[in-house]
Amino acid sequence: MSFSCSVVNTSYSPFFYFGFLIKHFLNYTFSEISI
Repeated sequence: MSFSCSVVNTSYSPFFYFGFLIKHFLNYTFSEISI
């Protein structure tokens, strides 16, 4: 339910979607570096 809603929102705001991916990518990268 929430996933479908987020997909609809991202279709109207692609920049928010890319920012979301970049944020998670950076978090994953920093977590790997800290280890």
